[in-house]
Amino acid sequence: MGILKRKYNKDCQLFYKTLRKPLKMISSLMPVGFTNKMFYEIFKQCYPYLWDDIRERSYKYRKDNIRRRAKGKKTFNFTEPNTYLDMISKAHISNVRARHKRNETILCAEERENQIERLKNEAAKRIEKRERNRSEKLRYKQKVTPEYVNYFITEYFRLRRKNTLDVNPRYLIILEAAKFKCDKTVEFLQKINACEKNYVLQYAAFKALQELGEQVRLRKKRKGKKKLSMTIEPTIQNTPKDLLDAIYNYQIEANKVFDVFLSHSSYDENELIKLKAQLNSESITVYVDWVNDRNMLSRDLMDVNTAKVIIDRLQKCKSMILVLTENCLASKWTPWEVGYFHALGKPVCVYYPQEISEDLLPPYWNLYPRISITTSSMCVLKEDTNIDLKKWISKKDK
Repeated sequence: MGILKRKYNKDCQLFYKTLRKPLKMISSLMPVGFTNKMFYEIFKQCYPYLWDDIRERSYKYRKDNIRRRAKGKKTFNFTEPNTYLDMISKAHISNVRARHKRNETILCAEERENQIERLKNEAAKRIEKRERNRSEKLRYKQKVTPEYVNYFITEYFRLRRKNTLDVNPRYLIILEAAKFKCDKTVEFLQKINACEKNYVLQYAAFKALQELGEQVRLRKKRKGKKKLSMTIEPTIQNTPKDLLDAIYNYQIEANKVFDVFLSHSSYDENELIKLKAQLNSESITVYVDWVNDRNMLSRDLMDVNTAKVIIDRLQKCKSMILVLTENCLASKWTPWEVGYFHALGKPVCVYYPQEISEDLLPPYWNLYPRISITTSSMCVLKEDTNIDLKKWISKKDK
């Protein structure tokens, strides 16, 4: 048996431990003369979140096999969800049928229905809690594929081949990939978690996958004598100055590009999170300082370097949306950001998430077209013409 097959078998054994107690509970609910199909259906009804986990594992292994086959590597046979459920249920089904033959205590129909209803209610609460935790983890992530993702992935492995001791730029790439939940970033982080010999970088990828809501297991540390390249740690700290140094010193920062810069007040966080999700759903990448540079641009560490970083980010954005609220009118940063962006000759539009009295608005905000965002469309209103937001961003002459 090869290493890959042993790892797969070990993973199956660990996963089965989480299913043993639920399967035993389902066994206790079976009436005399039940069928295998009835057992499977009640399991899926009472533990839908576990059934989702089974299907998710199968999908993950299928993708992994496709990737390995495309690269000419060895693959392994994995069980389909229904086959896996049948395999792990055989012993429980046999045991309960043996108990029925011995006329051991069996629940009456009313007790059985009450138990099933209780399990369904518990499952609903479990699923709600799981979704709430997942949403909280993804609150500051973007569900979109950035333009520069292919360059970052290629650059990571080029840097590793060139100098294994230079971990700072590779660490920055992992941090950047962790900000976007898409197939390419998830696959890249999974590869780092599985293959990276430097433990600090591997652990960073592991934590990033957890934050993206992926099921992942941290690989064990290598035994024996370790090379310096395996133990050296990044020297980058979470401060505006360190971020600015990275912008000046690493080519990877120069290749970043964003579709939209969201100029806003930080007091409107919930509104910004909602708008970010809407823009991401249209494959639009956005820049928000406390999302994209969340750790390094902390409000507690604000200084002149913060302004320098914002200038760099403004230069890397194709367009700007000003989220105009009453909080925004009191902000010291938004007029400066819009003025700098206007001086760059780049397009600006204004989004009003709530009605604001015209008396409160400075007249210069009327220089910029408004944007209308609904559940079905995003349009820029310019000279009595509705322009699709994506076309407005990509159009050179705005």
